[in-house]
Parts: sequence; C-alpha cells; structure tokens
Amino acid sequence: MTNDRQLPAIDEDAFSRAIADIANTVKPQRSSRPPELFVSIGKKLGETLIHSAEEQVKTAQENLVRVKDFAERLEKEIDRRDQEHSNFMDRLVNFGRSILDANQKFYDGSTK
Repeated sequence: MTNDRQLPAIDEDAFSRAIADIANTVKPQRSSRPPELFVSIGKKLGETLIHSAEEQVKTAQENLVRVKDFAERLEKEIDRRDQEHSNFMDRLVNFGRSILDANQKFYDGSTK
C-alpha cells in the first residue's frame, strides 16, 4: 500500500521568520552558579589530573626498579645455569671417553 498524498508546499520565508521569532523570544537561561565555581572546579580537575599522572609515574618508576632488579638476578641465574650445563657437558664427554678407553683397553689390551 503506497501513500500517494502530497504534502502542502512550505513557505520557506514564512518558516524562516517563524524560527527567527521563536529564537528572539526564547532567552537562554543563565546558570545560577557563579562563574567562580566553574573556574574553581576546572582548576581542581586540572590539579587532580596532574596528581593522578604523577602517581602513575611514581608507580611506573617503582615497577621499573623492580623489573631491573629481577632482570639482573635472572641474568645471573642464567649465567650460573649455563656454566653448570657447560660443566655437565664436559664431564659427560670425559665420561664417554673413559668408557671408550676402557672398552678399547679391555678388547685390545692397549693403554693410552
């Protein structure tokens, strides 16, 4: 079902004058709060934002110190474990050689 009705034409000049009349008769309400209150709230907001940012920086600096300390201890532990692994591999190679030498000595009767 379609609507074939045509809307009446709008007189744009009359419409613009009516809107202008309404705009002239309706006066915006002034705030009952004094402007000083708005300024003090704005300044307080700025101070709060700065304080919050400073607290975040302080926390981040404390975290950085903890992370650096952890990384230093981790590096030392890795070096220690690497040295243990290297020592183990040396002992394992020496053990393997001693087994081969013992085997060769047993079967060949030779000594090196």
